[in-house]
Amino acid sequence: MSKDQISDPIIDQAVQWHIRLQEADVAPEAWTDFAQWLEQDALHNLAYDRVTATDHDLGSWAAVQKPSIENLPLEAANDEPARRSWFGYGAMGLAASFLLAILLWPQLSAPEFRTISTVPGQTEIVELEDGSRIEINGDSKVVLKPADPRYARLDRGEAIFYVEHDARNPFTVLSGNYKLVDRGTIFNVKNTEQEFSIGVSEGAVLLTGKQKLVDIQAGKVLTIAKDGSAVLKNTEPANIGTWTKRQLVYDLVPIESLVADVNRSIGISITIDRSIAGRQFSGTIQLQDDPDQMIGQLEQLLDVTAQDTKPGWRLTR
Repeated sequence: MSKDQISDPIIDQAVQWHIRLQEADVAPEAWTDFAQWLEQDALHNLAYDRVTATDHDLGSWAAVQKPSIENLPLEAANDEPARRSWFGYGAMGLAASFLLAILLWPQLSAPEFRTISTVPGQTEIVELEDGSRIEINGDSKVVLKPADPRYARLDRGEAIFYVEHDARNPFTVLSGNYKLVDRGTIFNVKNTEQEFSIGVSEGAVLLTGKQKLVDIQAGKVLTIAKDGSAVLKNTEPANIGTWTKRQLVYDLVPIESLVADVNRSIGISITIDRSIAGRQFSGTIQLQDDPDQMIGQLEQLLDVTAQDTKPGWRLTR
């Protein structure tokens, strides 16, 4: 089913959620309910993204007086008649306006995206209109919507997000099969062939995807392997996103992940011999621009030997 085939009841639910989350004081359990609604159907994500994009671009809806709906119950789409009765005429008019705009949206405007891609060893800093900032590591790809500064997508690589929190309009990040919703936050996201991980330095992030719903607090790092197994660890908040300070801090990570991080961060090519595959490492790596210094440090800290394979290196026993 395409975006243009999203049913009216789903769009209506998305509008209701959008209105509810605009309230000044959103209860924490509302975010959990919202995440569970997103998880019920992939089309819920598409519908909500379309609603928020339309809200941002149309602008004029904000002048409509909104009634209080803090006690609004949210039911399944098959309870449509009862659900409509929960709203006053003002909210119904607002929802109807949204629904009309959403239905016409494909005809009015095609979404435009901005893609930022980096090569290994290159970093980029992006300042967003809402005051948020994204620092992008090497060998990474981030996609933004100029029309919606509260949206980002990390297709690959690594980025750290410094978010200007707005409870009524949370910042969302899509990456792989996961959706992240900020709750007042600085967080680092990594999406690689080896794993998906998110570490929260400040505030909290709600993660949804693949039947997972996790509220990640500051000082936590969630790592999800490609087989779906997940590990949640404690860490010092200052140890999250340290690649921006030319450091890599680890706690029992596979050597494969460490080498991928070094390759991405400084732009060299290191491979691993089968004889050391699966080893784990804890400690701090200082990123060096000089390849010989970087390789020498890895040899010492990892207790390995580096073979010069031109144009890269191979780590072995």
